[in-house]
Order: sequence, then C-alpha cells, then structure tokens
Amino acid sequence: MIATDDSALKNTASFLEKNKGKKVFVEHEAKRFLKNAGLPVPNGMLVGKDGYIPSSNLAYPLAAKVSSAKITSKSDVGGIRLGLKNDAELKKAVSELLKIEHAEGVLVEEMAPEGRSGPPWWRLQSVETLHHYYRPSPPTKLETGYTQLLLVALIGFDV
Repeated sequence: MIATDDSALKNTASFLEKNKGKKVFVEHEAKRFLKNAGLPVPNGMLVGKDGYIPSSNLAYPLAAKVSSAKITSKSDVGGIRLGLKNDAELKKAVSELLKIEHAEGVLVEEMAPEGRSGPPWWRLQSVETLHHYYRPSPPTKLETGYTQLLLVALIGFDV
C-alpha cells in the first residue's frame, strides 16, 4: 500500500537527512526507498563485488544490472542482462557485469511475467530513466504524483 499520509513525508525527510549531501543514488538504494514508501518494486538482491550469489527465492527469468554510483548509464557500458533463465546464466552475467569499469556490484531482480508489465514504474529500469521520464513535469501535489514526489528526493527537482 502506498503511504499517503504524513508518514510519506516523514519517510522522505528521514531518507534525505540520512543521505544529506549525497549526489547520486544507485538503483538498489532508490528502490529500497520506494519500497519503504509502500510502492511495489521487483523482488531483487544486490550481489557484491566479490561475485558471491547467495541462494534466494527469486523466480526466473531475472534481470542483472551493473551497480555503481560512477556509472550514469548502464546501457552505455553494456551493463544490463535480461531474460536470465537459470543459475548458470545468472552466474555468467554477474561475472561479466563485475568486469565493467567502476562496477560496485550487480542488482539482480525478477522480471515481470511474459505478457505482463507489472505496475507502471516496473517498466522504468533505473533512476536515470526516471529522471528523463519525469523531468518535464515537476510534481506539485502529493495526491496526483506520489511517485514524482519521491523522485524529487532522488533526483533533485528545483521546485
């Protein structure tokens, strides 16, 4: 359930205070924030730089994406692998992605079932995409753009 009361603003304020001065949020940090605000995000896990993939309950197919505060476009560096069907494909993808310069880890997430895209924000693959998607219309009302309000915290609209 999406938080629409004062708790939404308190969560945002708390997040901003904890991250004061931080200029870049990697995708897993942004998604944790969105999840804590009650928005649905894909099930996932962060694989560290050591490449260790813990056992999990994630359902295939999976997406694997390089994670780094220094990489502003995953697609520009070949940092996305989609449709991973089994453990061997996942292990290979993680290994490849960790070789990318500045890689700090790999975000592994469930993909929406075939023929179903999930909630609208699942189609947005990164904060970079969210930035481009929402930049033209800064939010003005909590009721009409809660997701946009969260993006204010994440990408810094001048409002």
